Amino acid sequence: MKKLMILAATAAVVLSGCVKTNVTTTISNDDQLVPIGFANYAPRATKAGDTYVAGAELVKGNDFAVYAWAHEYNSEFSAQSGAPGFMNPAIVTWNEDKESGVGNTYSPVRYWPVGATPDAISFFSYYPVNGAIVPKVTKDGNQLATFEFTVDGDAAKMVDFLVADAVGNQYYEKTNVSPDYPATVQFTFHHMLTKVAFQFKAADETLEGVESITSTISEVKLNGINSVATLTANIASADNSWTEPETALVYNLDYAEKTLSELVKPSDEDLFLFIPQTLDAQNLTVKWSTDITYTDGVKTTNTKEATIALKDILDGDGNAITWDINKSIVYTITVGSGIDPTKHKILFTGKVVEWKDDVEGAYSIE
Repeated sequence: MKKLMILAATAAVVLSGCVKTNVTTTISNDDQLVPIGFANYAPRATKAGDTYVAGAELVKGNDFAVYAWAHEYNSEFSAQSGAPGFMNPAIVTWNEDKESGVGNTYSPVRYWPVGATPDAISFFSYYPVNGAIVPKVTKDGNQLATFEFTVDGDAAKMVDFLVADAVGNQYYEKTNVSPDYPATVQFTFHHMLTKVAFQFKAADETLEGVESITSTISEVKLNGINSVATLTANIASADNSWTEPETALVYNLDYAEKTLSELVKPSDEDLFLFIPQTLDAQNLTVKWSTDITYTDGVKTTNTKEATIALKDILDGDGNAITWDINKSIVYTITVGSGIDPTKHKILFTGKVVEWKDDVEGAYSIE
């Protein structure tokens, strides 16, 4: 029987954008029990309620699921198939231990195989463990899992869905954090969604005879956003792909009564995490009013409404914007009075109605 070293509950996690993968050469001691552990590193902000990663680490108290396959010494993970029999899954609670991972507790606990020819262990993970994510994990070639995913209709409740690259062919004396933590597995997580935000600014307008122009938003809606799809996850997350999502939803943006005296940036409630999708019928509707004050004190108000097809918005280079995995998009919408001085300036002209035909009258004086 092969000996097992306690695989300490320590795991390391890295979010894409700043991947740090180190291989250790620490030699194991057959008489020592070493638990497997997990740690985390998260370089870029993500989104969604209490799962939203705002900095370089996962959110304390949230769980990520770890799956693991045990296979023969010196065999390659790429050649394996089937369900993950070693961990299926272990649920790791993130407690801000991004180095040793000892503080990131999990259940059920597993230990590193030891001996002259110990089994190799290969790992896979996703974050967070949440009802919006329904996993089916079984290895078939390079494919590791499929995930049914649903975006919440409330932006504040959206789930920040991340999937890690597989960490394959690991041994206690060769894990991928550092020589100081030979029992710790470090995952590199990648954002699977598209982060979308909208900000608004007033148009730079100067009109003859007008002292001030002030626009105020009354309503903003994001329409036709598809919300249900399936992700296929592979050994390398760069190969992951979504089905085209379905089930269109409408989202209200919290911009009502925002006066555009300066750039109005999105609040946390108006950062959206959507499934990547082909832009077609998705659009933004904006309602606003513009108060115009003339130099002589006269005031008027214009009320406007516009519908903007998202597929028609171009980036700074004039290219179409696509919603892809791990892409962050900020749309800046310029709101104006709707007045074109070359068209809408009130002008005056006139014509004179000609005199009617003469009426002749005669009278004689004697």
